Amino acid sequence: MLPRFPRRLRSGFSPVARGAHRALSRSVLALAALLSSGCDLDTGPGSAAVPTITVSYAYAPEGPPATVMLATTTQDATIYYTTDTSAPFLPPFSSAVAYTGPIELSPLAVATLTGGTTTSGSATVADISSTTGASAGDPVSGSGIPDGAAVQSVDSPSQITLSEDATATASGVTLTLYNPASYTWEIRAVASASGLNPSNVESQWIGIVP
Repeated sequence: MLPRFPRRLRSGFSPVARGAHRALSRSVLALAALLSSGCDLDTGPGSAAVPTITVSYAYAPEGPPATVMLATTTQDATIYYTTDTSAPFLPPFSSAVAYTGPIELSPLAVATLTGGTTTSGSATVADISSTTGASAGDPVSGSGIPDGAAVQSVDSPSQITLSEDATATASGVTLTLYNPASYTWEIRAVASASGLNPSNVESQWIGIVP
């Protein structure tokens, strides 16, 4: 005669375990219904809507090369944003500023060289009053300087060589040099409204075409 095992072993689960299993099943079904309803679990009820980031582009140096617009569907919300890759915590806990209108992003100038002499078909710019602040790789704009040109080398305190030939012969030319790192920006934005939790942070990298 085979031995008789306790009922809890023969059934696979004890009554307590079966009750816990039924409760877990009900929780799973409730979560599935919530997901199918389209509820945003990341934002959650009681939070401001995540901002949207829209970018329009132009070409430098005509600029502004990039214009950024932020929006949220939450009524009366304030959007805070940063452009220095820091998290846009609400003031005074970060460098975030309140969005009030289109944000214009332009390359950051690092130096202005005056008195230059350019020769059409030559990449050399001579007779500069001072090349202080100029570095190889800096994008350049100025009269007779083609789009996309950059400093190839700083030859002396009064002369530089460009990566592209000048398109005009002229004297007294002013050149503006830019920080190449400022051709890439990251916008981070968060929405805040009275009575609601802040939204999740939205971010987007923006590249400016020199």
